Amino acid sequence: MSKVQLSIPVAFLIENLRTSGEQNEVIIECIKKQDFSPLLDKVKEKTMDFKERCQTAEDIGDEWEEAIRSG
Repeated sequence: MSKVQLSIPVAFLIENLRTSGEQNEVIIECIKKQDFSPLLDKVKEKTMDFKERCQTAEDIGDEWEEAIRSG
């Protein structure tokens, strides 16, 4: 199994979303819908610009979903 490499902004996004304690599927759905309201009160870095980092992932082509699923 190969490791997924992410850009630093996207890696920080995923790690921040994981601090919410929510399951991977919840995090993935929030990213896909660009609706982070279910996680905002739970993440460590609440002031992060989540949508901008998602746009960065899209622009670069980071495989963020695979990275979340594979840990």
